[in-house]
Amino acid sequence: LADFDDEPVAGDWTLTVADLAVGTEGSLARWELLVCPLDCAPPTNVTCVSDCQTGDVTVSWSNPVSYAGIEVMRDGASIATIAGDATGYVDAAPAGQYQYTIVGTCDPAAAGSSCSVTHAPYTAETHVIFVGEHPAGATDSSAALVAALEANSVTPLVVDTLDYACLSELPSGSTLWVLLGTFPDNYTLDNTEGQTLVDLLDNDVSIYIEGADVWGFDDPTPFADYDGVENTTAEDGDNSFEGMVGLAHGALDLSDLAATYAQDQLTSSDFTDRLLATGTTPAQPVDIPAGTAGLIWQDDVELYGTGVYFETTDVGLVIAQSWEFGGYNGDRDELAARYLGIFGAAPPPPAFRRGDANLDGAVQISDAIFVLSYLFVPGSDSPGCFSSADVNDDGATEISDAVYLLSYLFVFGSPEPTAPFPNCGTDPTADALTCEFPTGC
Repeated sequence: LADFDDEPVAGDWTLTVADLAVGTEGSLARWELLVCPLDCAPPTNVTCVSDCQTGDVTVSWSNPVSYAGIEVMRDGASIATIAGDATGYVDAAPAGQYQYTIVGTCDPAAAGSSCSVTHAPYTAETHVIFVGEHPAGATDSSAALVAALEANSVTPLVVDTLDYACLSELPSGSTLWVLLGTFPDNYTLDNTEGQTLVDLLDNDVSIYIEGADVWGFDDPTPFADYDGVENTTAEDGDNSFEGMVGLAHGALDLSDLAATYAQDQLTSSDFTDRLLATGTTPAQPVDIPAGTAGLIWQDDVELYGTGVYFETTDVGLVIAQSWEFGGYNGDRDELAARYLGIFGAAPPPPAFRRGDANLDGAVQISDAIFVLSYLFVPGSDSPGCFSSADVNDDGATEISDAVYLLSYLFVFGSPEPTAPFPNCGTDPTADALTCEFPTGC
């Protein structure tokens, strides 16, 4: 059958049998046609490289055999058919995670090889999230953080490497959010990556960094002298961290926040590091940047520190915490707003007490009189915080607010002012009302 070598196998094949032996009889027991395809080796050395500056993905490969043609596929869909001797392709792809497959055709056979890439074109974002944690844990902290930032009108860029070329293009006042996860699904920074964080901080880029083992277990990197955490006193923790209370340091006040914590590793220990702020222990060396550091989170039972805010004066700011944002069971949108407030992305929402129209720290009949005077007595003072004077939270300051407050004060069973009340807090509903003066909170 050598005459058939290299012939196409497509079509109908007919076998004709002739018995040329005279005077004998026989029967045909079986026959078969073996089709042996040509050896079509797949492309080798397939690599995918994302260029954040041009917005292109460049796919490169080597051709071990001569191909009749090459097909380029992205996530299983064909995007181009090119010459068989090509060894590269440039794809102007939108941001995303992709698998590229390069299929070489040796008529009539074909074979392919693949590579994967996270493509993140830089388009002047000022908030970048580095996702280092592996996806096997119970908490998807990156998804939670993206959702919370977007709820605060911030659209971040997500990358999977600190070797991202466009980090150097982040302007002063930007923020890098570093998500390192918990063991065994954590990511460990090396010295080069630690120096990258230092360089960004020196360029006035603020750093948020979370991870359970960064301070009390992992080997220190150059960033250890810049993160606001005491290097030698950080302890490798245990599985006891199940709830937190906020504290205040500098411009970041979390003292009104508390929440339970959903651990990332449900069948083992989260090993939550226990932190002290640099400068807490007089005998220990302090971090290099000028400024002050203080605890902003602690365990709600044993009161060990789990979060530090480093309010620097000459470089970017730092928030370091030994738990994952996605495990916070409080209002994540509110927590992101507090962090964004000190990072300069947006002013923090004003804290006020609903019904305290005259801002004297109490809710009483004088507040109703203040609202009525503003509405009906010419020359009376305007509310310094219209949100406080909006007692019924309908987005306006009018006579119904005074009536609502008087009913609460003097008519048994009347509803109380809407949140935030009786404690200070931020407005849970969006409106155009402003607080232009200190609210006493």
